[in-house]
Amino acid sequence: MWSIWNVSQDKLFGYTLRRLTRQLVQDGVRAHMRPFNTYSNDMDESDLEGEAPPVWRTNLRGFTVREDYAPGLGGDHYATAGVRFAQEFGLFCSSRSALDVRKLTSDDIANARRRVEECLFDWEEWPRSRALAFFEHEVRKLKDSRKAIELESLRETRDADHVEVDGLAPDSKYRAWSVMEEFAADGHGLTNDRYNIPPGQAHQEPIKEYVYFGAEVVSPILPAGSEVGRENIRRACRVLRNSFRLLKPMEDTVGLHLHLGHKHGWTLLQVKRFLTMWYLMESILIHLHTRSRAVIKENMCGSIRTNTKLGVAIFHPDLDVRNAMRASIGPRTAPLTHDHNMQMLGNHVGPLGWLGAADIEFLRCIWDYTSINALNAAMKHAVTNYRAFNGDIMRRGIQKRPSVRMRMTGVKTSGDPQEMDHLKRTQQTFEIRTMQGTLDANHINHWATVLGRLVHYARREPTEQFRQLITLYRDRVSAAQNLWELLAILDVPVQTRSFFEAPINRGVDAEGREWWQYPDRDRVDWGDPFMVRGHGATHGAQYDVFVNP
Repeated sequence: MWSIWNVSQDKLFGYTLRRLTRQLVQDGVRAHMRPFNTYSNDMDESDLEGEAPPVWRTNLRGFTVREDYAPGLGGDHYATAGVRFAQEFGLFCSSRSALDVRKLTSDDIANARRRVEECLFDWEEWPRSRALAFFEHEVRKLKDSRKAIELESLRETRDADHVEVDGLAPDSKYRAWSVMEEFAADGHGLTNDRYNIPPGQAHQEPIKEYVYFGAEVVSPILPAGSEVGRENIRRACRVLRNSFRLLKPMEDTVGLHLHLGHKHGWTLLQVKRFLTMWYLMESILIHLHTRSRAVIKENMCGSIRTNTKLGVAIFHPDLDVRNAMRASIGPRTAPLTHDHNMQMLGNHVGPLGWLGAADIEFLRCIWDYTSINALNAAMKHAVTNYRAFNGDIMRRGIQKRPSVRMRMTGVKTSGDPQEMDHLKRTQQTFEIRTMQGTLDANHINHWATVLGRLVHYARREPTEQFRQLITLYRDRVSAAQNLWELLAILDVPVQTRSFFEAPINRGVDAEGREWWQYPDRDRVDWGDPFMVRGHGATHGAQYDVFVNP
């Protein structure tokens, strides 16, 4: 957030994206900016306060060109002299660290032209005008070329810690940190009831005191469960918080999304295992996050019971809608294959009598799909309104994003993450959307540790151990919906469990349910609205708990 006005939104977007990227790079974070994040209607850095633009008028007194006037020569001679003056100007700026050619404004270039004109005081009018015109033209070209070189370097940056995955597009944004637009974070959710406003300032609307800009910062593919990956996240959070004004807590529309994948792809069995755990556990795991993620933003990260097509097919109150959706998404399986799939379900989950009929049907459907593509189609987002007509299903309303999204394709194994760009998002991952937005790196790393345990059980444990986990869930967790027992049976490390369980991080709502809660009860303190410096707790070191996951 910057206190600026009278700047077009288009210019502000372009400037801010570049400024964020530059700051990350300057402080040691390997970041790049995607081509679709650059704006032709670009902003000069000196348009904003706090950039400390060079004082060109003062510095230009030290720039001199020396050229004896030779009358009667052709126009090319004087044009060449102007080009040479521009080259000398570029060298002059390069020799002074305070003078950045990329920050030249039109007024600065006009002042540079006047300085050259002073040096050519004894030239005749036409030759002098000819040289000055070419000088100005070449200086503008120099500025544009320097900016283009910078932007190109930002686009091609690679983070040495990124994980190289087969099929990753050569220009993929997932090889370094990326800064992109995030139009959902537009400040409209920051109404006055989200603030604690001092009595004497009750007439103010805090969000109007600043120009608010929402951006999305995306990490490269980082190694899971690695100190290298955790430190990479700490460094990025630290740079952003040390350099910019960032609201604490963030706007409700902002969420932190974690993608779970692995180099060798997901098998269909692993996908079914993961979705089984998520279906059973998501209503408990959501309490690791703020209440807003479950209550206010249910269309952004709602349960897969309600926010997927399969959920509509099983839980929608209209029988005709359920039947029409089921006819649309299946599963459609041959009898022998169906029997085999149900046997696999039994082997992994055991008897299902402790679940409700609809829950049993949901799990049976998950295990009955015969390809990742078909299961992916069933787990696609729902919309807010459905109506059945002549056996077909009519869709209306806005999208309802589920808490976990399958971002993968394939039959028995997920495919290569081909064309992983902003147009075709086939990352071959599970995208977990439940966590609120934050730049508390410890919090992010602890949540990644919890998800890593789910990935471990989905990928690595034998069938008997997976079934034992579900049995423990049934016996120790399900009835009381006990979050801490759930983390224990998942073998989540003690440091991570203690981090989430610490009373300083917990709050209780009017219904007696416990959630993650920030010190200001999830509101922005207008007397102290911004995150503290560093990478730990956003409200200060006194709220850090077991900082190393």
